[in-house]
Amino acid sequence: EFGYVNDKEAASAKLRGALRAGNSLERSVYLARKKSMVAGCVVEGELDAALENTLDIGDVDEIKNAGGDAKMALAALQKANRGPFRTGRVDDKTKRQDFAWLQRRGYRLEDIKTAMRMED
Repeated sequence: EFGYVNDKEAASAKLRGALRAGNSLERSVYLARKKSMVAGCVVEGELDAALENTLDIGDVDEIKNAGGDAKMALAALQKANRGPFRTGRVDDKTKRQDFAWLQRRGYRLEDIKTAMRMED
């Protein structure tokens, strides 16, 4: 009525933006909570809808379980043409850069290795 921002919509918008940018689930929730300045429970309540509307990876429950972050990391690499989807030269330097790129987006070491098909 007065034009105030709807907390759920603000949280959902920031969450969708963070997910589209290739961030992990935990980092996306953190960024959305910080940028929209709403309670964490509101942001987490919007997570399922944001995942369905933003990502085209698969089942939301599957993404939120154990192997989901690796799938999200792989999708982020594909969207950015990095890692196994890089079209230019691939050497140790570019692998380290892609590895660091995913780390800055909040992915765990195991998920990054899985996404980049790396061994220890």
